[in-house]
Amino acid sequence: MAAAIVWIYLYLLATRELNLLEAGYCCARAFIVAEFAASVEWQFHCGIWPQRGAWEPLSLLLLAVVTAST
Repeated sequence: MAAAIVWIYLYLLATRELNLLEAGYCCARAFIVAEFAASVEWQFHCGIWPQRGAWEPLSLLLLAVVTAST
C-alpha cells in the first residue's frame, strides 16, 4: 500500500503542474477512491458469486465495470 501511495504521488508530481501540498491532496483522494472502488467491487463479488474465484471471466468483468464507473 505504501508503494502504491508513493507511485501515485510521484506520478502526480511528474505529470501535473502541482506543488507538493496539492499533489499530496490529490494523491490522498485518488488512493481513497481507488480503495473504496475495490471494496465495493469485492462486496458485489461476494454477494453475487460467493463460490467463484477472483480470476474468472465474470468476476473480471464485474471488476472492470465497477472500476470504470468510478
